[in-house]
Amino acid sequence: MKDPLVSIIVLNLNGKRHLQRCFTSLKKQAYSKVEVIMVDNGSVDDSIAFVKKNFPHVQLVMNSTNLGFARACNQGSQVAKGKYLFFLNNDATIEKSTLKKLVLFMEKNKKVALVGPVVYKKDKISMESAGLVPTLSGFFYHPPLLGKKPLETFGITGAAMLTREDVFRKIGGFDSDFFIYSEDIDLCTRIKMTGGKVYVLPETKVFHLHGQTSRKLDKSFVVYHATKNRILLLLKNFSFPLLMIILPIHFLFLFSGILLFLLFGKAREAWAMIRGIWWNIKKLLPTLRKRKKIQSLRTVSDWWLIKKYFKILPIEAFIRTGYVYIKFW
Repeated sequence: MKDPLVSIIVLNLNGKRHLQRCFTSLKKQAYSKVEVIMVDNGSVDDSIAFVKKNFPHVQLVMNSTNLGFARACNQGSQVAKGKYLFFLNNDATIEKSTLKKLVLFMEKNKKVALVGPVVYKKDKISMESAGLVPTLSGFFYHPPLLGKKPLETFGITGAAMLTREDVFRKIGGFDSDFFIYSEDIDLCTRIKMTGGKVYVLPETKVFHLHGQTSRKLDKSFVVYHATKNRILLLLKNFSFPLLMIILPIHFLFLFSGILLFLLFGKAREAWAMIRGIWWNIKKLLPTLRKRKKIQSLRTVSDWWLIKKYFKILPIEAFIRTGYVYIKFW
């Protein structure tokens, strides 16, 4: 059996300082049948010149402005020739055997649509993510890693994910309305709704610096997109009966968040959260049209998803998480 081609797609925005580590780790991979594509979102830090000089094998897709994560990744997928698409953050490095193990797992398990490694923080010890599961609050939870066997989960982080090109194309790729944040879990949600399986392989590792692009962004910008996209994800993907449960709880947390922002003197962040809510009100009709198309692909009921994946957390965990979130911003 011939090794299938893997298209590795790296999105970059002024990340020159990370590219040496990222692309070097890709060159050292035990799996060699790859093409590497970097989509640049209008960098002004000489990233392009650096890649051309030091990694001439990397294909470049160059945008004059920042088109956002989802749209840029879709651009990379359009020029990709691989059977598999591997999306990797530019501030991540990948253990030598990881890609080979991920591809072998996909080749042996034809019903798996998407698989990812365990993502560790920069200290290479602390775990950042080993999958994501939804909660009835509308927020998503990173459960602890249990055991060493392949773990079926609801979703995985977009920091490192391997998916089948034909599956990615069938479900429409990333939604370009998600400029930044939640585009990964939105993709996973659509995959789950159409009956696809999503796995994490505990034996594979990626090391992620996390938030290197976000730290440069205005905090109110980040809060706006995080709020907007989370609501959009819910409205597009879940059934109306489930939304009747999730949305009141979710908006209770959002309104509490607005009050907490104001309490901590963060009026710009509070206003950003309000704007994120308002965006979804203004765009409700286009969202419903998009929702109709997505729901036509559904093969799995929400009730089945709830029983298998939804996590119920105690109220104190939500309060503690929300407090930490507000304090962080």
